[in-house]
Amino acid sequence: MKRHATRGEQAETSRPAPTSSPHQSVKAQVADETLSTHLPETQPNQVRRLDRPLTGESPTALPVHSTKSSPRPRAFVRAAEALGQFLNSAWTILIWELRSFLLRPASYGLLLAAALVAAWGFSWLVTLLSPGAALVLRQADDPLAQFLGPNVFLIGECTLLVPLLTMNSIAEERRRGTWEQLLTARTSPLAVVVGKFAAIWLELMLALSPWVYDLVVLRFWSGRMTDWHGIPWFESPGLDFDVGILWGGCAGLAVVGATFVAVGVLCSSLCRSPVSAAILAAGSMGWILLLALAPRVLASWNFSVEQIAIVESLSCWAHLERFSRGTLEPQLMAGHVSACAVFLAGTAALCRRNQVA
Repeated sequence: MKRHATRGEQAETSRPAPTSSPHQSVKAQVADETLSTHLPETQPNQVRRLDRPLTGESPTALPVHSTKSSPRPRAFVRAAEALGQFLNSAWTILIWELRSFLLRPASYGLLLAAALVAAWGFSWLVTLLSPGAALVLRQADDPLAQFLGPNVFLIGECTLLVPLLTMNSIAEERRRGTWEQLLTARTSPLAVVVGKFAAIWLELMLALSPWVYDLVVLRFWSGRMTDWHGIPWFESPGLDFDVGILWGGCAGLAVVGATFVAVGVLCSSLCRSPVSAAILAAGSMGWILLLALAPRVLASWNFSVEQIAIVESLSCWAHLERFSRGTLEPQLMAGHVSACAVFLAGTAALCRRNQVA
């Protein structure tokens, strides 16, 4: 049954709520300050929740927004550290290879032979230019363009230099047993391959530099001689030619030479003896030369122009001929850079597989 409230209870409920006195407000303020000192510290992005009674239960903090660090900065830092370590290892290998090359007496004999071949080619150029300075030639017959292009002296020099420079890169390390020790250090095979490739490429550019020096000499002397009281002397001050031929030829030698070096390093990774690596690299350079002669053979066999153009697009010596005319074609440069990347990645993969095996 429902019980009715008594008069005492009704009077108690109808009694107005007591107003807080100044002493009580001061006590409440002190209690709030004490509570704030005993509460745990929260983050700036969090607010305290004080809607629970103070019965020993610690208040909770409600997060306003999540401030968890994104994995992108950490991944970026790790990638930067890995790249720095990779470049440091490759630079160390590069300096070591260049120092070893310059400390070998046979290296200077190789550089001397390369300079003599370049001088021989320069004498051929002077012979072509000596009949007269006003010699009118077609662009394809220009001796200046042929000097830094695929002439017989430059082709023969590169065909011999690349195997001799690359045969000791990896094959000699494996023969002496130092290749495994090199990879057991905190160095990736790709960093070792890139360092050796860069060093050999610089050595090849050093061996081919006399070709550029000869054109600089030709700028001040046209190659003609005169008889000055029985003494042979320079007749004219120099030959005025297009500097674009010089820049284009240098770019072609650098880009195409990098592809040659990448092929040689790949051949060295396939062998355990420097002699076999040199033979394999020489065979590869021979195939590259045959690919340059293939368009003429296909033209004599009445192949279509489209098919001949496809073969010419794969010929490294045809690319060098286009560079030697003074034109810089970005698609050719990008193609050779991509080919170098593929060859170096394949070399690193082979070294990694041999290490596991």
